Amino acid sequence: MTATEIIERLQLEPLRDEGGYFRRIFTHPVRIEAEALPEGFNWSREIITGIYYLVTNEHFSAMHRLHATETFHYHAGDSLEMLHLTANGACGWKRIGMSLDEGDEPFAVVPGDVWQGTRLAPGGTHGWALLSVMVSPGFDWEDFQLGDRALLVEQFPEWKDAITALTR
Repeated sequence: MTATEIIERLQLEPLRDEGGYFRRIFTHPVRIEAEALPEGFNWSREIITGIYYLVTNEHFSAMHRLHATETFHYHAGDSLEMLHLTANGACGWKRIGMSLDEGDEPFAVVPGDVWQGTRLAPGGTHGWALLSVMVSPGFDWEDFQLGDRALLVEQFPEWKDAITALTR
């Protein structure tokens, strides 16, 4: 299938700010009151939410972070490269996909407050990758922070090229 066919079949929409295409597929009916959050941040939201998420060469996941934890579950298409940037210096690339002999893993976790961006890995043949993403506590736009290229490069200068590639 092509990316356009998948977008139509799964009724995906462009994901504002971040990039890619998505559709929410799950919202847990139970809400929670979270404690021990960063100063000035409060939430009452669902325990977990989930989306289908499609990345293409043109529509990558731009650098962003949430306070919540995200899990990525690979389904089909090309392998992906995900950049993690953390305040404690534990930065690097992860590969997501099914090319296990090339270091891929079909599942990835991004803890809260980690900067992340995702693109297709070089050498793919499909031009897209399909994932599902679970966010816990559930996703809310109040929690989303899009990465600013200049500020990220200032904080992580050794990752300038990667940050430039994963910001708009």
